[in-house]
Amino acid sequence: MRETNLDDEDRSTKEIGRCDKIALASEVDRGLYTRCEVTESTPLLEKSKHKNDSWCAKDRYYIVFIVCMMQGLGILLPWNLFMTAKEYFIDYKLYPAGDVDYRRNFLTYAGISSQIPNTCLNIFNLFYQGNGKTKPSIRIVVSMLVLSGLFVLTIALAVIDTSQAPELFFGVTLLLIVFMNMCTGVWSNCFFGIAAQFPAIYLNSCITGMNVCGVIVSVLSMTSKTGSDPRSSAIIYFVVALLILITALDLFIALPLTRYYRVNYAEDKQQLAESQLVEGLPYMKTFKQMWLALFDVWFHRFISMTIYPAILVDIKRMDPDFFIPDEYFTDVIAYMIPNVLAVTTNMLSYSRFAQPPPKTIILFQMARFMFIPFYLLCNFRPETRSIPVVLNDYWFLIGAVVFGLLNGHMSGITFMYAKRAAGSDPRMQKVAGMMTGIAHSTGYLTGHPFTLVVAYLVENIGR
Repeated sequence: MRETNLDDEDRSTKEIGRCDKIALASEVDRGLYTRCEVTESTPLLEKSKHKNDSWCAKDRYYIVFIVCMMQGLGILLPWNLFMTAKEYFIDYKLYPAGDVDYRRNFLTYAGISSQIPNTCLNIFNLFYQGNGKTKPSIRIVVSMLVLSGLFVLTIALAVIDTSQAPELFFGVTLLLIVFMNMCTGVWSNCFFGIAAQFPAIYLNSCITGMNVCGVIVSVLSMTSKTGSDPRSSAIIYFVVALLILITALDLFIALPLTRYYRVNYAEDKQQLAESQLVEGLPYMKTFKQMWLALFDVWFHRFISMTIYPAILVDIKRMDPDFFIPDEYFTDVIAYMIPNVLAVTTNMLSYSRFAQPPPKTIILFQMARFMFIPFYLLCNFRPETRSIPVVLNDYWFLIGAVVFGLLNGHMSGITFMYAKRAAGSDPRMQKVAGMMTGIAHSTGYLTGHPFTLVVAYLVENIGR
């Protein structure tokens, strides 16, 4: 039975190849396609007579690349907004509750509440993806529509006066965060599965969009302090997020209209081939082949989420004459500098000259782990810490610069290496993209609670 199904798949692939050959032959002269190297992302294209050569569609005007970047921006937007709007939640909505634990550690609780459903839905979608009954594109569109509706509810909640019931507001907010990240879990997992079937830079473009998201939110946070109250700032946050989500949805719906997308990713043809395989998608084979790359993705995100934003935003200015004003100290050093530098160095990761050997990635990861004790020696939680402050504001600034440089570069590198580790099998590439998304979200999930551990050590060592 297994041999018969594999033969059917081969015949189906040949039919697809003949169809693509006819389409390509009629359009090469019009400049829509160009001769390029065969990569692992072009399994359905007809090879030419020359070795390592084929006809490939052009991504004209980088449209598909921009769409992938917009999806990454939208996927991280809900988490980033809730993490950045600290003043709205802690100093405005939850202020009547006083010095309670859920107010003091709101960012950590919000991070945990966001990543548990995100990771669970990523895992569920990985295995549900292989049944061939529901197209990933449909799941993405439905998730984005529901997410947009939840942002409308969040805007309404910002307008309502909740000063008499801060605990209720906290509970409702966590529920909104849970449902939002259930949507982003399905969205990210499905889209990473799609992006993994293109060249590696397209999967990295999603990470570029995530880094750009941090810059946009940081700018919103700084500009909102020019005169608006926390509630008005939060409403602006959420309205801008809603507009970005609508834009990302429109671009995704238009994505199948591009020739580059249709040639590299034929969803209906691929699902037909998958339905002919009794054993389904090669989950275990893919995992065995790329487990080390998945570990790199997870460990990178674990370190980043332990530090950003919960530790960085609780580091206070020491020197009253420091050149960054106190009201912008956190926005500039904790948000703006790491995100801007992350975008810059993420762009460098597209160049092969800036890509270290895969086996050396773990060394960079271990070096990044040292940022955790470094930041704890800065003026972190000065009101409750039990250990002396060793590093001043200038050291904090230098650490933010180095952290941003390494964070952006390594985020792109780990994603691209994970994609390449899957090889040339289109089914393995699809699984690899979804597994990479799970490793990414698991890094968020484990990094946020670890922040509580390191905060506890700072506040209790020596007492």
